[in-house]
Amino acid sequence: MVKPTDIWLCGYMKSGNTWLSEIVSLIMADGVVDRVRERPITERVPNIFIVDNDRCNSVWFEGLIDPRITVNHLELKYLPRFEGKEGKMIYIVRNPKDVCVSLYRFQHMTKSRAIDWDEMYGFFLDGHLIIGDWLSHVTDFWLAYGTGNHPSFTAETVANITTHCSLRTMRDNPMANQSDLMTRVGKPGAQFVRKGIIGDWRRHMTDTQSALFDERFGQQLRAIGLPVCDELADAQRCMRDTGRIIV
Repeated sequence: MVKPTDIWLCGYMKSGNTWLSEIVSLIMADGVVDRVRERPITERVPNIFIVDNDRCNSVWFEGLIDPRITVNHLELKYLPRFEGKEGKMIYIVRNPKDVCVSLYRFQHMTKSRAIDWDEMYGFFLDGHLIIGDWLSHVTDFWLAYGTGNHPSFTAETVANITTHCSLRTMRDNPMANQSDLMTRVGKPGAQFVRKGIIGDWRRHMTDTQSALFDERFGQQLRAIGLPVCDELADAQRCMRDTGRIIV
């Protein structure tokens, strides 16, 4: 059952969900790092739809102290409708080229059978992954929740969150870098938080593959008014234009 104080973090896999979880967890701690430093992110922001231990299930989640924060990768049709009074939903979107590369790299860090880049590229482009089609996932959420207000925080809270949630700090922090998960399923030395940058897809995709991604996703994303940028500078410019950051 969804409570008015719930915060549900949603997004396609490898879209920055762990980063978002750490940021929101720290926001709810008023930017006080000591309140989150010693607890794994999987405890602070559990995914109740992935049962990886005896506690991580709906019964356990019902008993958590409010406000409850949870993360998931489910399609919109499998989730309750959020209108504000039922709780809050935050959806994260990442450039699909970087999502595809991140999924490929993550798959190679786990103990499962590794597939080659062309296989992953083809599966992603055709929407033939177990988590579904990226474009459908993003489009459904964007059309349902694509507008909204953006709350402000104190300068001290923002500064603490910015420092604690930097890429280097996240990568060096086992509580945020899902070290418990990688110990179970990852190869030796694998890290859940890898590069966290825009444009790493250029190291993997050919110009032809990039063009096919643009053809597959670009027109519909423009049609629904959802900008997805290939470069960091373009992303920053877009965020400034929409009022989502102040620089």
